[in-house]
Amino acid sequence: MNSGIPVLAVFCLFLITDTFGSTDSLAVKPKRVYITQRTEHPPHIDGNLDDPCWNEGVWASDFTQQQPYEGRKPTFPTEIKILYDYNNLYVAIRCYEWGPEKIRSIFTRRDEFGGDVTGIALDTYHDKETAFEFNLTAAGQKIDLKHKGHFEFDQNWNAVWDGAAGREDSAWTAEMRIPFSQLRYTNKEEQVWGMHIWRWLDRKNEESQWQLIPFDSPAMVYLFGELRGIKNIRTSRQIELLPYASAKYIPDHGDQHNPYGPTKTGIPSAGLDAKIGLSSNFTLDATINPDFGQVEADPSVLNLTAFETFYQEKRPFFLEGNEIFEYNLDDDRMYYSRRIGQAPQFVPDIKRDHYTRSPDNSTILGAAKITGKTANGMSVGILESVTSPETATVYFPSENIDTTVAPLTNYFLARIKQDKNEANTSFGAIFSSANK
Repeated sequence: MNSGIPVLAVFCLFLITDTFGSTDSLAVKPKRVYITQRTEHPPHIDGNLDDPCWNEGVWASDFTQQQPYEGRKPTFPTEIKILYDYNNLYVAIRCYEWGPEKIRSIFTRRDEFGGDVTGIALDTYHDKETAFEFNLTAAGQKIDLKHKGHFEFDQNWNAVWDGAAGREDSAWTAEMRIPFSQLRYTNKEEQVWGMHIWRWLDRKNEESQWQLIPFDSPAMVYLFGELRGIKNIRTSRQIELLPYASAKYIPDHGDQHNPYGPTKTGIPSAGLDAKIGLSSNFTLDATINPDFGQVEADPSVLNLTAFETFYQEKRPFFLEGNEIFEYNLDDDRMYYSRRIGQAPQFVPDIKRDHYTRSPDNSTILGAAKITGKTANGMSVGILESVTSPETATVYFPSENIDTTVAPLTNYFLARIKQDKNEANTSFGAIFSSANK
């Protein structure tokens, strides 16, 4: 195989303008504002709102039904209270019901909606386009996701936060602790964030919202209410290091389909993942020989077309800040992260009585990524990755031959985007290259 493949590079400039008008069904309600306050006595996250701190601050209610009857009062009221300290945001939501037996408590997998649900979404950049959402079901299951604008969501994003659900005589409760380290925000003395709080009443198929977002709105985040009062919180970022070592042992019984050579008996591996907070709004992610053994497997797909199969990205390293890198021209993608570390594309030509063993994927030797957004609305993303050359072994009756099926490859991606006119207009550039 010829490994001297030239560089493939793509550079694109673009201008996007979106003007969000009023909806046809109902006039957009005035923007609501919730003013939180600092607490010196953080709650114990157990779903019971009996901690002394929940006597501080203000309970807010007056939710509005979005569906099935938009604009009406909800069947049952919902109350919220938000507090904070230097490191965390604390959220309490009380969802009233006729009685405990009416609450739909369905235990599901993480990030799967089921039964009664409530949650909060935070537009921490206040760019009216992106947001972090944290939800709890009545069974206490956590659901987190990222808003990417225009009703696009990324449920593969997972944050480290605490949440628990509880029961009262005529309500169920949700209690959350959201570390500021899991959010991205500008370095300011006082934060002003967009905020959306919602509740799903499962037995009535009813959704109610603290700030009504009309069902036929062209987008969502720009209609959020506001969270104010957060002052003097952490601006420095922590350093997270996650080393690993693994080994795989396969008994040397040979392979009934391969009479010419046994399988490998031991495959040791080691690597390191790192996350470094450069500031409150910029993060450096780095990895050396990453281990994706804990990542959910891709579904089985039978592809009978001439085009490659596109899978969702679920590897943690590539999920961080992935909304910054995304830019699609209709169905054409300028950047598809699953090609980094993909299975070798070259297949040796063998005869019927020959056998080949090829690696499942190209090893990522190392990768680094910087992502973030400045206070004036400029998104920046830079990614660099190197994958190792891979060889396959072809077994003949008389000898074994190693042949290259993937060359040493360098991937580079740079992306900038500037928002203007309250995020209704954006312009920027993207550059990508694959050097094999």
